[in-house]
Amino acid sequence: MVYLSCCIRLPPRRRAGRKLPHGEGANGIKGNEAGHTLRYLFALVLFLAYLAVCMGLFILYEKNSVNVHTLRTLRSNVQQQCEQFTGIIDTQFSVLESLAEVSSAQESLTDPANLAIADAIVSGGDFTRILFVEPSGTARTNDGTVAKVNHRSYFTTAIDGNRTVSDPLSSAVDDRGIVVLAVPAKSGDGTVTGVIGGVYDIDALSKFLFSGLYNGSGDPLLITSDGTLVSTTSSALLASSENFFDYCASMELLGGAAPDQVRQDFASGAGGYFFARKDTQVQYMVYQSAGLDNGWMMCYTVSGQEASADYDFIFQDVLCLGVAVLLGILLLLLFFFHHTLRERRRLLRQAQTDPLTGLHNRASTRECVNSWLATPRRQGALLMLDLDNFKEINDVWGHQAGDAILIRTAELLRNHFRQSDIIGRIGGDEFMILMKDVGAPPVVEAHMRRLCEEFRLLTDVNYPQISLSCSVGAVMVPIRSVTFEALYDYADRALYQAKHDGKNGWSFAPEEL
Repeated sequence: MVYLSCCIRLPPRRRAGRKLPHGEGANGIKGNEAGHTLRYLFALVLFLAYLAVCMGLFILYEKNSVNVHTLRTLRSNVQQQCEQFTGIIDTQFSVLESLAEVSSAQESLTDPANLAIADAIVSGGDFTRILFVEPSGTARTNDGTVAKVNHRSYFTTAIDGNRTVSDPLSSAVDDRGIVVLAVPAKSGDGTVTGVIGGVYDIDALSKFLFSGLYNGSGDPLLITSDGTLVSTTSSALLASSENFFDYCASMELLGGAAPDQVRQDFASGAGGYFFARKDTQVQYMVYQSAGLDNGWMMCYTVSGQEASADYDFIFQDVLCLGVAVLLGILLLLLFFFHHTLRERRRLLRQAQTDPLTGLHNRASTRECVNSWLATPRRQGALLMLDLDNFKEINDVWGHQAGDAILIRTAELLRNHFRQSDIIGRIGGDEFMILMKDVGAPPVVEAHMRRLCEEFRLLTDVNYPQISLSCSVGAVMVPIRSVTFEALYDYADRALYQAKHDGKNGWSFAPEEL
């Protein structure tokens, strides 16, 4: 058995005043880690903001597409309704012309047989009443009412031999708003013998149009070329005394034809559209020629909410997809962030740890002790431990044996001291221990004595011939403020004294620093 602690006596070393290099330290590493974390967070927030902007732009694009498709659908519906309206009007004219042909065969327009036919037509729901107008302008209705209509434009047009639809009128019978479809009644030689008219209730005329669109939530309008309302179910327009063009001009235009363009389209009979905001609500307005010779325009207005209801699922799907994509990307980024953070923490531990023993390295030990010194009401002791004659172990048995002894030393120190104590390797065979919450020197001395005993019993199974011993120097941490450098210097002096006294022992620095 080789007992190296006493084989060779090394000359005393001048240890006093030796300083640890400052280095980066744990705070510097933590500061870098915090900086990297902030940069990662900033990049993450920036990326999520970019995705949110892209999603917002996509939604705006979809909203614009929905507007285009909605208006296209509205224009198609209005065009179909105009064709339906023209067909209905033609049918009604045909009914009136049939009645006029039958009536002309009688001695009088108001023959009871003619009145009976008129009653049947009215009961069928097409007209509210039928007019039989003499060439003098005296009109008698199927329900017996008599009125003078020679001043009405529809009478003068029809008496000239043309079918016509009147502008909106106030009934001479009951002051109700009406329109009149009028056709001439001709004798066998083609002479106009009177006028047959059918009275349409304006409200009824409006209701049958567009009744199946948007669950009846929209409003159909019949408008003359100069903007006068023929019929509408819109309460906003009914409550307004404005001309239709003035009403349109009072809205905040969002897209489509401007008010001046609307006037031009009405004058030329061209179709068009616009959507605008009225009283915080978006309204779609589509107009088309009604197909009559009098220049009427057929319009339809509906709220943006109702108009785009069929496309709500698109926004819901887009929103769900966007949320799913954002959550997926967020989870992916959080995974990468967590993985990177864990890797940086691993690198931080590596930077703070001695790779051979797993103890704190020099910079980390210094930083940990400094952090503890900054805490209030701390008490403890700083120990410096040095393996005796460690150079001879490396020289005789090689560095592999030396590394094995250092690993065994680290294990012994971990088992001897508490987990809360700070244990670090600060040099080749030099170790530093900060014993926390220790205020009595006898407690520290007992630890040093036991340490020396444990080292004398320490062996490595691969190198049983090597015997070990250590020297320990200690200094009590004063209550007053003290620097790490001062503690280290005193503990190092105490270690030097233990070496000078023959090694395999311990020594205390002076109690007063």
